[in-house]
Amino acid sequence: YVACTRAERRLVLLAKKNKAPSKSTHFFEELALKPVGQRLVTVREADEVLRQASEAGVGLGGIGPGGEAVGYDALHTERLAFKGAEARREALERARREARRMAAMALDAADRPDLSADDLAGVMERLKEAAARVAVTARVERCGEAPAWAEEVGGGAVGEFAKRLVAAAGARSGDASKPDASLAARTGVLRPMEGPLTLSYTMVNDYIRCARCFYVKHVLKLDPRPGAAEVVGTAVHAALETFYRRWCDADADGLAKPGLEELARLGRDAFFAGWPKGRTVDRGQLDQVAAQLRLAYERLHEPDVHVLEVEWKLTFPYECTGQRHEFKAKIDRLDQIAPGTDGSGGAMGVRIVDYKTGTPRKDLLEPGPKDLQLGIYAMAVRHSRSGGEGPAPSVGGLAEYWILATGQRGAIGLEKLDEEAVRGTIDQAVEGMLGGRYEKGKNCARDCDILGLD
Repeated sequence: YVACTRAERRLVLLAKKNKAPSKSTHFFEELALKPVGQRLVTVREADEVLRQASEAGVGLGGIGPGGEAVGYDALHTERLAFKGAEARREALERARREARRMAAMALDAADRPDLSADDLAGVMERLKEAAARVAVTARVERCGEAPAWAEEVGGGAVGEFAKRLVAAAGARSGDASKPDASLAARTGVLRPMEGPLTLSYTMVNDYIRCARCFYVKHVLKLDPRPGAAEVVGTAVHAALETFYRRWCDADADGLAKPGLEELARLGRDAFFAGWPKGRTVDRGQLDQVAAQLRLAYERLHEPDVHVLEVEWKLTFPYECTGQRHEFKAKIDRLDQIAPGTDGSGGAMGVRIVDYKTGTPRKDLLEPGPKDLQLGIYAMAVRHSRSGGEGPAPSVGGLAEYWILATGQRGAIGLEKLDEEAVRGTIDQAVEGMLGGRYEKGKNCARDCDILGLD
């Protein structure tokens, strides 16, 4: 049933052919034998399918008089088109399946009372070739290259198999023994990105944490299923966004501003809207959303706040590696603050606010000059003030993390952020993306396990 619903262009159903029509419900017979089904499907006998495969030089092929495989070719004679990590995995899995099938066929050929010594020798040769193919597959999967002995086994058949498998699943160039050889060069799996890039703080930070997990998420576009923590964060952000938008509207129109009760209701609505379907609602996570929003309102929210922007989306150019990339930033909130609020005693300034729903950390409570996220946001705000032309002017004010789990904030003056250091971190990530350097990071979240490279 699942296959029928997911087939896009062609569906192949395999079923044992009964000697007589089944007396019970039999979906295959309804398709294959009844008039309504015969107008929709084409029925082919197994022998015909094997014969056509053998003539095409692909698949299992036919069975010869001695039980040998006829026209056997595990991977086709053409190079399989490479389509990312999934294509590589498919090629390796297929190679293993076909090698095991080859061994099973050889054993079946030996299961007869009149087996001669010559027949047994032939069976053992086929078993040896099957074992060699399994070993070759393991080597290609791990190292991206075939073992040196592949050409010497099976009369050249294993060597040809190895060449096709490397081409399909592990094309190798360079020397894997050198520590600076990129994974893209060693395995042919992880390809360098092409510039110019569209960058964001999340992209750069993900690359720094684990370049290989970055590849899975941002290149292969394989996002993990959101867990409870992600749902809580999304709900809290959505509630605060709506709350402060309504706050801005009420402030502009001179109307009553929303309060804690409305913020709590927004949080509940956002939580249930984002909770994964089919999963039992976790009351503890819902309580966490309510608690964080209450702390945000009671300890961090200011009754006289003047909000300039909510979920502010900005873009600015970024020069690196001789290319002009584009940076995209989304700031949770931008406030206007009174002169001297940042301790500088200067003119009217701004406050960049970023909400954090996780546990408090020292780097959030005491952000430093090299803080990547606040540094990127400060660059984005400065560019917006320049109108996109000329050098970005200096902007006074604060950048703050609101740690909603505890109702604390970590702040740093915008003038204290070290833009040169922040740019150095970004440049290192961009050069790695374009150079195909995707090494496993110390802060790996194990999302890259899907690549099967370890």
